[in-house]
Amino acid sequence: MTRSDRIRAAVHRSLARQQYFQTALSNTASPNDIATSAWPEDLEYMMEYYIGKTPLRSYGIIDTGSGLLWQQCFPCDGCPKLSIPLYDPLKSANYSPLTCDEHYCNEVQNHKCNDRNLCQYEIHYLDGSYSMGDIAKETLHFHDNNMTVGNFTWEGVVFGCAHANGYINFEYAASLSGNSTPLVTVGGPADKYYFVNLEGISVDDLRLPIQNDTFGYRRDPQGKVTGGGFLIDSGATYTVLHETAFEILTDELSKRLQKDSIYGGDLEVCYQGGASLLVNGPHITFHFAGVDLKLPTWSTWVTRKNEIYCLAMVSSNAISVLGNYQQQNVQVGYDLQNNVIHFDPTRSCTTLG
Repeated sequence: MTRSDRIRAAVHRSLARQQYFQTALSNTASPNDIATSAWPEDLEYMMEYYIGKTPLRSYGIIDTGSGLLWQQCFPCDGCPKLSIPLYDPLKSANYSPLTCDEHYCNEVQNHKCNDRNLCQYEIHYLDGSYSMGDIAKETLHFHDNNMTVGNFTWEGVVFGCAHANGYINFEYAASLSGNSTPLVTVGGPADKYYFVNLEGISVDDLRLPIQNDTFGYRRDPQGKVTGGGFLIDSGATYTVLHETAFEILTDELSKRLQKDSIYGGDLEVCYQGGASLLVNGPHITFHFAGVDLKLPTWSTWVTRKNEIYCLAMVSSNAISVLGNYQQQNVQVGYDLQNNVIHFDPTRSCTTLG
């Protein structure tokens, strides 16, 4: 794929995830210190872990917006070929399939039962991909190659053993540091996602005139959120902003840059200019309740050909999402016991080793 193809795919993936969260709204543990190898690849974040009684190396996409950890298992009909062996549940003494009578089976949305009363799952994503397989328990191992917190073994992890095509997802725990912002309770199945209150946006020292309810939550008479709001998602590449805020933001950027924007296609707002745009360009700050997240320019712009730089954000008229491009080199910690998210730009991935 060309760079333009990858950008286009990332935009479509970000918008698909945003639509997925909107659909989840419409339908009605304290973190442990775990360290392992992680790296960016094709505008997503990959990680390494090991699975089974005799640990087998595996790789996953870090995705805080998915509710079920699943991975390809042997046999797997139609699954893409991997550079590592497929996990074979029959070769692991720790593999334990769940029955439909067990509590964890009922926690899996849209689970099914086969003729042997075993719990199964089927997930379909908006980009057309899907995963189907068995729900089971297994042991995961995390190797801390930098020995910052030591190796970690996690027994009895509920996961999906996939026997059909899809992408590997993994929800991960992070150590906590930096200021925090409260999680918002939205009600229903969408409560497993990380909704927060975004109170405003600034460009340099100017607070933008965005109405207070732009990122507000719409609730039904029972108090359940049915739309709007803002969430943190490591599975979406680019940030998705409500179209009203997006227009106000891009108008101010044009004023600061003293340039007219040009249409960039999938990334809507671009500017012609040299590398000085990345070095000296205006800074965008997201103001969450209790936390100001100032974006460095290199996580604000995407470089395209012929010295064209595009804003790494897209617009929508529904839920707003903070994508992983804007989370680069920021440690994001999820404290589910206290229902807060920590942001620490001073303790990035480059400083943890």
